[in-house]
Amino acid sequence: MGGNYELGRIGYAYARLGNKKQALRILSQLEAQEEETSGISFDLAVVELGLGNKEEAIAWLRKLANEHDDDSLLWLPTDRVLNPLRADPRFQDIVRTMEFPL
Repeated sequence: MGGNYELGRIGYAYARLGNKKQALRILSQLEAQEEETSGISFDLAVVELGLGNKEEAIAWLRKLANEHDDDSLLWLPTDRVLNPLRADPRFQDIVRTMEFPL
């Protein structure tokens, strides 16, 4: 798996626990890695979702799907962190473009 799974999950946890400052610090670290690390879009989406930023999370997932270069895509249909997005038609479109069953 590309990206920085652990850092993304830590950022998500900080956000969900109400430590926005730490979550934003991690988000900034991930954004700094975005150009050189494949799959980082997934981790960015996870932290954004933890912060309650569904629009940004969808945008990062769409970018990841357009890149088609990371096995993080395999987690789209099953990762529980993404549950708040499942009913969103935009998320369903992303999954559909990857030809995953909903």
